[in-house]
Amino acid sequence: MKKGFKRKLAAWVGILFVITQIIPARTINATTEEEENKKYGTIEHYNGILFGDDKLVSYDNKNYAYISKGGDNEGAVAVGGDMHTPYLDNSMDFGASAASGYTGIGSKYEDNGMPTVMTSGKWDKIIGSNITVYGSKILLAQEYNQGFAVMGADVNYSGQQNIKNSISKFKGKVSNTIGYIESLETNGSFEDNSYGKNIITNNGKNIVKVKLDSGIIPSLDLKESVDLDKQYVIYSNAKDIKFSGGCVRYNGADVWGSSLPKDSPLFKIASNFIWVFPNAETVEINNYAVIGSVVAPKAKVHGNGSSINGQLFASSLHQEGGFELHNFTSRWNWELDSKGSIEIEKVDSKNSSIKLAGAVFEVYDSEENLKGTIKTNSQGKGSLGNLEYGEYTLVEKIAPLGYVLSSDRITVNVNSEGITYKTITNTKILGKINILKVDSADENIKLPGAVFEVKDSEGTVVDTITTDENGVGTSKELPYGSYTVAEVSAPSGYELSGESKNVTIDSNGETIELTFENTKILGKINILKVDGADEGVKLSGAVFEVKDFQGTVVDTITTDENGVGTSKELPYGSYTVAEVSAPSGYELSGESKNVTIDSNGQIIELTFKNSKLLGSIAIEKVDSEDSEIKLKGAEFKVLNSDGEEVGNIVTGEDGKGSLGSLAYGEYTVIETKAPDGYELSLDLVVVEVNSKAVVYKTITNTKILGKINILKVDSADEGVKLPGAVFEVKDFQGTVVDTITTDENGVGTSKELPYGSYTVAEVSAPSGYELSGESKNVTIDSNGQIIELTFKNSKLLGSIAIEKVDSEDSEIKLKGAEFKVLNSDGEEVGNIVTGEDGKGSLGSLPYGEYTVIETKAPDGYELSLDLVVVEVNSKAVVYKTITNTKILGKINILKVDSADENIKLPGAVFEVKDSQGTVVDTITTDENGVGTSKELPYGSYTVAEVSAPSGYELSEESKNVTIDSNGETIELTFENTKILGKINILKVDSIDESIKLSGAEFEIRDLEGNTLDTIITNEEGVANSIQLPYGSYIVIETKAPEGYVLSDFSENVTINNENLEILLKVENIKEELLPEDPKEPEVPSKEDNEKEPVKTGDESGNIGGLGLMSLLSLIAMLLMHKKK
Repeated sequence: MKKGFKRKLAAWVGILFVITQIIPARTINATTEEEENKKYGTIEHYNGILFGDDKLVSYDNKNYAYISKGGDNEGAVAVGGDMHTPYLDNSMDFGASAASGYTGIGSKYEDNGMPTVMTSGKWDKIIGSNITVYGSKILLAQEYNQGFAVMGADVNYSGQQNIKNSISKFKGKVSNTIGYIESLETNGSFEDNSYGKNIITNNGKNIVKVKLDSGIIPSLDLKESVDLDKQYVIYSNAKDIKFSGGCVRYNGADVWGSSLPKDSPLFKIASNFIWVFPNAETVEINNYAVIGSVVAPKAKVHGNGSSINGQLFASSLHQEGGFELHNFTSRWNWELDSKGSIEIEKVDSKNSSIKLAGAVFEVYDSEENLKGTIKTNSQGKGSLGNLEYGEYTLVEKIAPLGYVLSSDRITVNVNSEGITYKTITNTKILGKINILKVDSADENIKLPGAVFEVKDSEGTVVDTITTDENGVGTSKELPYGSYTVAEVSAPSGYELSGESKNVTIDSNGETIELTFENTKILGKINILKVDGADEGVKLSGAVFEVKDFQGTVVDTITTDENGVGTSKELPYGSYTVAEVSAPSGYELSGESKNVTIDSNGQIIELTFKNSKLLGSIAIEKVDSEDSEIKLKGAEFKVLNSDGEEVGNIVTGEDGKGSLGSLAYGEYTVIETKAPDGYELSLDLVVVEVNSKAVVYKTITNTKILGKINILKVDSADEGVKLPGAVFEVKDFQGTVVDTITTDENGVGTSKELPYGSYTVAEVSAPSGYELSGESKNVTIDSNGQIIELTFKNSKLLGSIAIEKVDSEDSEIKLKGAEFKVLNSDGEEVGNIVTGEDGKGSLGSLPYGEYTVIETKAPDGYELSLDLVVVEVNSKAVVYKTITNTKILGKINILKVDSADENIKLPGAVFEVKDSQGTVVDTITTDENGVGTSKELPYGSYTVAEVSAPSGYELSEESKNVTIDSNGETIELTFENTKILGKINILKVDSIDESIKLSGAEFEIRDLEGNTLDTIITNEEGVANSIQLPYGSYIVIETKAPEGYVLSDFSENVTINNENLEILLKVENIKEELLPEDPKEPEVPSKEDNEKEPVKTGDESGNIGGLGLMSLLSLIAMLLMHKKK
């Protein structure tokens, strides 16, 4: 904006910078309010005020109230914290609109003696940053910034707290304004239009307040009906505010611009509009020209591009991308009451409902001056009023009774919010009682479950302590005072302790350790076990479990030979006694008995009775290989230990059978009849009946199994064994029980099949054979049996079909290709020849692999060397498409001079015709006399010249060639004869053409001036040149006939097809007819020879020219003669 002006200022700014390094900065001491304002500035003075006490900008692991990476601040800036202005690609200015000749946006910054930049923190200005501060001074915190210098302003210092207090006053005024705005009714609203939103209001108030529903800020499109002389508040409660890609328009035009007059919509809106965001934590401004002041005292503002055109009040600012603050002054009144009060409430730190009386605080201002004391009442409250806005410190001098004195210094800001409330806590003096409960006989035994009551000095129970599994119990935190601890419930199984202990808690965090002992209660249980029918019979080996009330087994008792069993000593409690294992041969007693041990040394007597047991044998008969197969109809006899038969068992449908009412003892089970299809088992099964439960035995039988063996052969030759035939074996119910596949020997064998009848049928024939329709029935009726079966198959026949096509174009079908077909043994089994459609075939081929080999290619094609393998495996025709590569060749022509083959002739044109006389290519020779045809297919061709090289006769020769191998190039040489002509001269007298002149000499030169021939006229006046090739020549007279003047004759002539014989008539003037000093005629130079040659085919024209020249010469001589 002012970059040119900055460059002009560079010299004196540099000098000023040096001076600021040499001359010490002044420390200003203000006394009056006017001087105070001049020193610290007023709220109206600053373009931006950053309070720096909430949301800060993080940069390089530090927090700043202000960071700028580029962009000017047209007015002054006050910062309540650290500033960071890192190295900038472009310069930045503070108070920039103060520059001479300012034509920017907003009002020109006027130097009124107040700071252009004021900060209570450290200004972290990177060396090399191009920063200029306009105005009289910078005010910095003296604690951080000694020796600081910047271009354009004097550096002054003050105490950090003084600067903070000034900024705190600004914040109080802003808070008052927000409070006032919040008290206003919302009397305006937005209406949408095509560009953004317009503001409408229905009352005549001078302040219009409108609310936004969110933090997304729209573009404003204000209509002419909006009175710009009123004040407008745009208000949002959102936490996150976003200005993005918009602007403010009035009456259809963007109001933002430079060098605008004070009565423009820009100045009016900037002065009268205020954007209020009291709860905002972030404000993002991206390419949005905000018109009006932004009030967001708790927010972190990030500006990237564009600007704020008004004042900014925020917690911090991150400025980049050319974002600027433009110097517009707001019409808002910031000057409200600037005194407030501190009111505190003193509460318990753990329970805020407990209010603490008697706490005394001293109140100090920022200069550590005592401003008064606060003492809390019975509601825990106290206050001190009539305090100037600023920061105060509260120091507790006396703590409430029973509480710890706080060492905290509590900071309180008094601002425009009125009464500043502060809740302050005290930590109660608290301690604990820790109890250890142990066994009186063994202190290592810790006792859980002991219950103690803790009573205060008035006998009130204030806590109950129960010991845990480690015998430990701890009270809750108990306040300062005296307590009595006594056991009210002993641990289970222990006698209650009658001891109580007194303790006092008088220091915070104290833990008092107490140990109490208890004596254990022990008793025993005695069991007698007898026969239920005869109590005189005592039963040994009965086992009992003793369980406590929780069901846990605490002891196991086994009766001895006297039927007696006694428990170990058991502690106090209730127990259940139950038999878990009966004496041998007796039923288990289902009886359980409950007992209680409640006195030390107690013995409880119990008697249990048992009844004898009878048992059963149950048999399950199953297949020896598959236990899921149950076997019906097996018969057994059962013998006791004396060999006596006591009963029989027969298995039913489920393979099971049983025999009951057997006395305990050993029995033998013998199979007398096997199930159908199974072998008789010879095993003797011994069974021990020793309980009332059924004794189960599983007995197996071996199934009768056999196999089916299949041989598969060719029906025409049984010596040919066929692999790959598949057979299904079905049982009598038609269920497939096995699948057999023959191997390379034509043999396949079933798995082992059980006793029964089966049907065998082929379901898949060997490759190349028809399926057999035969099925065979067999029966397996003895174990290990193998049944042999033979099946025969007839061969299947198929066909091979070939289609022969061009390798480049499959639409071209090739006739006359011949193939031989070999079987897998390499034997030739037939031939195939393709017809007009390019197809051919060979049939009646047995299934198998065949190789097709091309033996003769179609005319004009190369023989294919590919071996085509074909698999014939069905009756369907197997189709194969085989390609041939067309034979292609070229014709190469060399064109030379017929007299000298070293002379290569360009520009000769030849036509190539096929056998039908059709022109298939045109060849033109290049500068080397060479021309090559395109690729031509197999066939005969005629080559003839149709246009000769320049200067040569057309060759009448034509040549016939044949292309019959691929890639062939045929070399042809054609010769041409040069076109030759002659120059003839007739030499005559200029006056009398009948006088023929001999002895005249002429040179014939080429256009380069080289002499090719010299001719002399004979007695008939005639001279003839040698034969000259096609081209242009110059004829010059070099010697006149005797007695004649040398002629200046020079003529350009051309020999071509139309001018092969050139006749030139040349005249000479006699010497006697010349004047006395005749000029010698000039022989033309080489440069003269290069003039445009004339056509010499018209003889009369040449002679006419000579005649005219002679006539002019004669006239000249006569005139000269007359003068004499």
